[in-house]
Order: sequence, then C-alpha cells, then structure tokens
Amino acid sequence: MSLNRHLFFIVMLWFCFPITTAIAQQGFGNTAKSSEPSEFGNETLEWRREYGSGEGLRTFSAMTIDHDDQSVILAGLSQMPEITKLFTRGGNPIEQLIVQKVDFFGNTLWIKPFSLSTTEPNRARSVSLMKDDSYLVSGYHGGLTSMQNYAVKIDEEGKELWKRRVGGVGDFVYYIKETPDNGFMAVGKKSYKGQKVSWLAKFNSDMRMIGESLYEDTAIGNLKFLEDSSFYSVAINYNPETGQKSLSLSKFSVTGEQQWQTFSMPNIELGQRRLQLSHVEYLDNHILVAGSAIDFSRGDKQNASMWLTKLNYKGEMLWSRTFEHDGEVGSFRYLAENNKGNTIAGAMRLQEAFGAEVETYFVTLSSEGVLLTKTFLGDDTISDIEFFDDGTVLITGERELNVKKYRSGRSYASSFSYVERKKLESGSK
Repeated sequence: MSLNRHLFFIVMLWFCFPITTAIAQQGFGNTAKSSEPSEFGNETLEWRREYGSGEGLRTFSAMTIDHDDQSVILAGLSQMPEITKLFTRGGNPIEQLIVQKVDFFGNTLWIKPFSLSTTEPNRARSVSLMKDDSYLVSGYHGGLTSMQNYAVKIDEEGKELWKRRVGGVGDFVYYIKETPDNGFMAVGKKSYKGQKVSWLAKFNSDMRMIGESLYEDTAIGNLKFLEDSSFYSVAINYNPETGQKSLSLSKFSVTGEQQWQTFSMPNIELGQRRLQLSHVEYLDNHILVAGSAIDFSRGDKQNASMWLTKLNYKGEMLWSRTFEHDGEVGSFRYLAENNKGNTIAGAMRLQEAFGAEVETYFVTLSSEGVLLTKTFLGDDTISDIEFFDDGTVLITGERELNVKKYRSGRSYASSFSYVERKKLESGSK
C-alpha cells in the first residue's frame, strides 16, 4: 500500500508494527503510448434491463456475479413506492438501500430494501459474495461530515442476517471485504488532526473491530487476501520532500506487518503532474492498475494523461500504457478481464478541465493494453463491469433524462438504471 507515514496503530494482535517507506524508484518493463483502436470489434447485445424510468428512482452502484449459478447481485438505492417503506413528513419516499438478484438472462429473482436510517437517504457502496454463500453489502447515509457506514449480511434469499455500524461519524468506507480467517477488513478514509487519512480496520467474524491503523500521504486502492490472511495492497505514495507521488505494491502479514514494498512509475513524464489512482483489479497472476496524471497549475487547462499498468505480484511492471487527452481529465473505471486473459474491459470517463461536460466510453483492450474498441455512451455513469464465465460481459450504469436547468444555475434530471449483457467479438481492422 502507499504507506508514507504510519500515524497511529492499535495493538490487538493486528496492525502492531510501524511502517516506513523508501524513495520511489523508476519502474521497469514494457512501456508505450497508446494509439487509437488497432482493431474494430462487434458487440452483440444479449439482453438489457432498465429500471426506474417512469416507476420511481432506482440506481445500482455495485454488483457481483455468483459464478456457481451465474446469477447477479446488484446493490443500490430506490425511491420506488412499492419497494420503499419509509416516507418523509412531506409524503416523499426516502431513498432506501436495495439489493436485487437477477439470473443469467436478466430475470429478477428477488429485490429487497434495507433501512440504515429512517430520516436520511440510504445508499450502497459495495457488494460481495461470502464463503458461506451469503452476501455482504456495505452502505451509508449522511453527508461528508455526518456520514455513517454500515455492513449488512444477507442470505441467498435476501433475508437480513445482521447489520453493523462500521467506523465513526464522518468516516468514509470504500468497501468491506471478508478475509480468509472468517473476519473482515474495511478500507476507507478517516479524520485525523483536521485532515482525511487512509484507514484500514480489521474485524472479527461478528463484525466487531479488533484493530485499526491510519496512514498519512497515501491513497489505498484495493486489497487482495491470500489463504493465510496475509494481503497485498496497491496504493499511491506522496513524498512530502520531493512533492511527487509514486505507485507502490506492498505485502503484509496476517498481523499487519509490512513484509516488503516496491515502487514503480507508469510510462508518464510527470513534470508538474501528480499521479491519481482510479482503479485496481487483482487477477490470478497479475494486477491491473489505472489512474491519471494531472497538472493543476495550468489555469483553465489541466495537462492530463490517463495511464494503465500491469504488475506482477513482485511489484515488477510488465507494461505501461499512456492515453493522452489534452484539456480533459480522464480515468479508467471498473476494469475486468475475461477468464482467458486475452481481453480487458472497462469504462473510460473524460471530463473537460474545470468543466461539467462528461463523456463516457465502454472500451476493450488486449492483454498488452492496446485499445481495441471504444463505444460512446454519452454522459452515462458506469457503476461496474464484470465478465461471466462464457466471456460475455455485464455492465451496469445510469443515464440521465429530461435535464432541466434553472436561472439560478442549478439543474435537475430524472434518470434510469440499466443492466446489460454483451457478447464481444473482435476482428481485424
């Protein structure tokens, strides 16, 4: 993980060792700038389901595939009257966290609401399949300073088994994962001495916290656990002495002791630009890491580049690709790789520097990071991308409708969510 300064630790058989870092070293491996798609591909739509248009708000923010039966578990929020049971004093429904299960063909098996708060909108942030075939959903309610995070465990039929508050008021939890020792790990941000710092917390099987650790000058991307509950972490480190950021991979023992840390750099001439991390995807034999490099000193234009790198589990860079979009801020989101390891799918999001206009693309890349296809999706917001075992890809997103702008500068838009399964077929240019 990018762990520059270890600020705080609680000793409970976990996270009991201080962590130090070294000066970032230049990475190695194959590096290249990307070009426009070298191949054209065909996308065959297998099915598409839309939710929320004309029936009340329904938005999905996370999903996972149960590969045993190829069903899909979606987590999000809803204001649909037939689902939502809570209402404000004015008679409007409160947005509730929902979990919906659909089969391989998109047919709804069940949909269930869950209330974290009876007075504020409830939202989901992640959902995952547990070893006992139940589902773990992380959600929250409240704003930036009043946010409260929760973990909800439900069975295969959507029945709530337990609900636990995670962290304190104002904390920000990115996701919660089950660990091989039947516990859990939360990754997020926590307030410390007036600033937000990275936060890792370990929980027992009943979701009771047994240890936590805070890290300054770091952006933790994701974790991968091994069978002995040791884990890897990819992150961005900030060096306050040089003012630069670098990419790191760290290995930790089950007790939270850092065993090693390596540094590398994407194929980007940084100059005044700083690295930003947008997505980390751990696969069996390698890791895909995506982000951007942005210069905030250029006035109305940010000198921004998107980058995508492939690391092995020693932290060695296998290749690095750069995607230039002058005057636009870009990032890859929700990368996934098929089980043959020859196709990478993801969402590319571009936004004008200091502007509001957003463009979203569904992209496919080769195993070497070469851009193959690029499909324009307007200003859709993609929530997740996953591959089925047969190589078809599942996408969930949201599209705005009927945007209304007011003289005050505020705008309002209705929207609907969609889930679609596509078959990808590539051909020569």
